[in-house]
Amino acid sequence: MSKKKQLTEAQEQLMAVGEDFGKGFSLFGLAIKNVRTYAWMNLKVCFTFAALAFLLCLFTVYNVALNDYRDNLVYGSISANYFYTQYEKTVNSFKEEYPEVTVESEDSYLQYSYEKDVRDIYGWGGTVTPTTAYFTFEADGVKYNAKKALTMQTDAADDGFFNRFDYLELKYKFSLTSPWLVGGAPKEADEFAIAQPLLEAYGLTAEDVMGKTVSVYMKDTREGHDPLLFEFSGRVCGVIRSEYFQTAGHNASDETYPMLLFPTSAPHFSVKGRTLTRYRLFFKEWPEEEVAYLWQTEFVGCYRGYSNVSGLRHLDSVQTLASNLYIIIGSSLVVGLILTVFLMIDKYMKVFSRSGGILLTFGMRRSQLYALLFLQLLILCALAIPLSFVLTAAGYTVINLIVSWGTHINLVLSTGKIVIMLLLGIAVVFAIALAFFGYAVFKLRNRTIKEFLGAIVD
Repeated sequence: MSKKKQLTEAQEQLMAVGEDFGKGFSLFGLAIKNVRTYAWMNLKVCFTFAALAFLLCLFTVYNVALNDYRDNLVYGSISANYFYTQYEKTVNSFKEEYPEVTVESEDSYLQYSYEKDVRDIYGWGGTVTPTTAYFTFEADGVKYNAKKALTMQTDAADDGFFNRFDYLELKYKFSLTSPWLVGGAPKEADEFAIAQPLLEAYGLTAEDVMGKTVSVYMKDTREGHDPLLFEFSGRVCGVIRSEYFQTAGHNASDETYPMLLFPTSAPHFSVKGRTLTRYRLFFKEWPEEEVAYLWQTEFVGCYRGYSNVSGLRHLDSVQTLASNLYIIIGSSLVVGLILTVFLMIDKYMKVFSRSGGILLTFGMRRSQLYALLFLQLLILCALAIPLSFVLTAAGYTVINLIVSWGTHINLVLSTGKIVIMLLLGIAVVFAIALAFFGYAVFKLRNRTIKEFLGAIVD
């Protein structure tokens, strides 16, 4: 079809639009007809709107996802940012060698050692800590044997054992405000707290033991031997929730989680040769990876957060690369698309001027004409918004796959962030359309009907 024939058909369609207005058609109906009259041009405008929203949303969403991932590393493992040792001289040595490191707080707690008990049974020592298989619980006269093997760690601390960073990680990861499922820290010598996972290993719940006097004892399990090697009785004053044992600094791979927690005044912590002191230093900031490596090698295994620091610094490199790409590539594309929009406005205004002149001839008021233009752009927005969502989702998926393949970082957006992304896309598309509308009205405001009709479309 020749360009001249296309122009003739478009003019006929515009005349039909004018006649429709004369018959009392609604502005919305006229807007749809106008959009259909120059469908290809409107489609290009719509796609440009969507592409602009896509670029702005994609880079914004990707940076938000990276920040979320970083927050998850920082706050989702903050309980691991501490130095742990059983030797006071090691703590002093660390402080002397690294005086510039900001220690937010430090503490110490007691730990009951079962080495002598193990030696009495098997004739050998070492640092073996028996599991629940060696222990029997007795509550309300009923004996319970473990159904699951867990390390039985018994600690004592008058300050409740837990640190501010434990609370921060519990809040961030699980939206919890306390490590206590019920009750609280032991205060009296005949009280103790127990871990929820330990109760579950014996098939018990917090309700089964809370506020009751419970006996825990360890027997020589060899055939023909039945002496009590370790025994205590006390009132259960609190249950430590299972989420605490999922934090980075106190999971099953560490030695810093209490399955049984006592006050330091508990009698069995005064037994000579059975009590060890553990020291902890909590750092205000995460160290650089090189510093963490020095701590890890010089004080073998004493710094708990080494693996977390490594992941954090790796992510910082990815964030720097992403930011550079955003500035260089994203900015160039956005500027290019904005220029494209303004180049398209000129042609769009010429086309709209022709149809507007016909409509003004049929009696349309200027305010109605501008309202018609606004409705046309609104229709384009309605088409551009879902298209921008699809493009953003596809782009985010592709980039995430590439990043995951190259860096092993898998980014996940929360539902709340996805909703924000959608709202951002809608806002961007409408902002572009409003800018388009404002510019068009500014250019058309002083034109006469003759100038409207005389507009030449290239």
